[in-house]
Amino acid sequence: MSQPQPVVAKGRTFIAGLSEGKSEVICVDQQGHVLWQRTVACDGRTTRLVAFESGVIASDARGVAVRLLPDGQSDWVLGANGDELAGALAPRLVRKVLV
Repeated sequence: MSQPQPVVAKGRTFIAGLSEGKSEVICVDQQGHVLWQRTVACDGRTTRLVAFESGVIASDARGVAVRLLPDGQSDWVLGANGDELAGALAPRLVRKVLV
């Protein structure tokens, strides 16, 4: 399985992965300083990110999605219902609709 790729939005870099067994998203500034680190409901093995406005949306192979605002607060969380996909797909934004 491929590793999650970092994404950039408004000069900040967002990185997803596992830390001490928890799925987390980290935001760093242009100098590499950690601005915030948040635990998310996604499966850390399959978390993928997409930049949205000044923040990021994290999703996983189960269909869970979390929108994180630029300050690290979650704006919304969508739950999953069903089986995990065979592989993780990066979320896509089309006309501000998450697919």
